Amino acid sequence: MTFSRVSLTVSLFIGLFLIQETIVNQVHFLIGGFSLYLAAALAWISMENRNGAIVSGFIAGLVLDLSPTIDSPFGQWTLILTIVGYIVSVNREGMGDFDTRPLTMAFIIAGAATLTLILFLIATSILGESNTTLTDMHHDEEFFLAKGRDHERSYCTYINCFTLTHTLMWGKKSRPTFS
Repeated sequence: MTFSRVSLTVSLFIGLFLIQETIVNQVHFLIGGFSLYLAAALAWISMENRNGAIVSGFIAGLVLDLSPTIDSPFGQWTLILTIVGYIVSVNREGMGDFDTRPLTMAFIIAGAATLTLILFLIATSILGESNTTLTDMHHDEEFFLAKGRDHERSYCTYINCFTLTHTLMWGKKSRPTFS
């Protein structure tokens, strides 16, 4: 990635982080909320080539580590999103072009978000931090399954807007093409 591209990526992630912290975190959802920043970061990572995905994951994790609302050791999100950026970029080569397969992109981002949260739980338990137990999460399972479809629709709309933003900023030439 060139210096101008890195600086634009940093400014984009900082802007998304500020929107997440000032607007989205102030709205109290019944299921505990969701992270538009994480969805946008994973959409951006999935649109990049291998080196760009790793650098974007590192930048997104570094910006996320600066959050005052996150109670995790500094660098944990940087490590996790860098690993997820690598895993997504390696597996993305076999998926083809996301312009012709938007449903594949939605599955990749959903799988990457799940992998991100699983890696976060593993890293948190290795570092000795306290987590929510599985029995606490089981009580909200029925409600989460009933209300999860509404958030799924808003995520898809948000990811489509973010894909369009990436294409408008960099064009189709800079996106990786795999056959």
